[in-house]
Amino acid sequence: MVFSWFLQSISLIMEEPLNSVQLLSNLWGPLQLIGVASLCVQYLLASPLSGSALLYVSIPYTLALIIAAVRPYAPNTKWYHKYLGFLTDTLIVFLASSLVLREGFICVLLFLPILFIGTALAFLTEWLSDHRSRRVKHLGLALPLIVLVSGLEGTHQTLSFDREETVKISATSTLPVEHLRRNLTLPIDLRRERNWLLAVFPMPYEIDSGAFHIGAIHTAKTRYHRWFVNNTHEGEVRLQITQLSDHHLQTRIVHDTSYFSNYLTLKGSAIHLSPLPAGGTRIDLTIEYRRKLDPAWYFAPIQRYAIEHTAQLLIQEVVIRGQVSKSSYRS
Repeated sequence: MVFSWFLQSISLIMEEPLNSVQLLSNLWGPLQLIGVASLCVQYLLASPLSGSALLYVSIPYTLALIIAAVRPYAPNTKWYHKYLGFLTDTLIVFLASSLVLREGFICVLLFLPILFIGTALAFLTEWLSDHRSRRVKHLGLALPLIVLVSGLEGTHQTLSFDREETVKISATSTLPVEHLRRNLTLPIDLRRERNWLLAVFPMPYEIDSGAFHIGAIHTAKTRYHRWFVNNTHEGEVRLQITQLSDHHLQTRIVHDTSYFSNYLTLKGSAIHLSPLPAGGTRIDLTIEYRRKLDPAWYFAPIQRYAIEHTAQLLIQEVVIRGQVSKSSYRS
């Protein structure tokens, strides 16, 4: 539908450049879909429902259903050809809406998997509804109800799974406790090679970690170019030391405007250093955070994966600092 309309519009421009009425007629359908999708998303983003599955499940599924219902197909078209054309149309509307809303590439990348799932379910719904069997058609009527009810997750606190999360990563080092504690007082630079998911997010370009005492505030500044070179988001994270001893360091986040804060709320962290009987040190790093987005089945494992690898990065670059050849991690 959308893709074919765009192709028809390009053809019109080549064959009849002055036929603006027909051109607008061909573009009107796609522009309507893009406009409606953008308005719905913008409304939800500005409302208390911005983190609910209503935005991340119901809207893309409903949009895909509309495209599936009105998209024309040639007679005897194979189902996989239908699906590829349908998926292309849905992607065009999604990417165009993202451009209108000035969304960044990170948001687009994180949303694509759930968009593919919603698109497949919408296509399945349309296929079941057109089936000859009455029983199969009933499934086609039940599937939208199931998906739309699941979209209510997060619209109220009673309709969301627990959003409070704790990640604990342990590692062993051949270095003694005194050496590792001294490493904690050194300047920090996290712009290193890292996990593929963390590589998508910008690391702090400036970290002020000079003072090292209870009550000290450490500051990290981040910069994220949503469109690679512009549409820039400047952020800052302020971390306060709340507990400090020879073997223990605990912090809490007192301010966070980084782009990462759109997805979760970092609450604090704790590092505990335990000397091992055979020499070396066991390092335990705990990070507490609150998930902001639903559905939990999608965002919870992604965020836990990202935080686990963040913890590993912090142990390697802040505690151990690459001064040993091998470290073992476990969660």
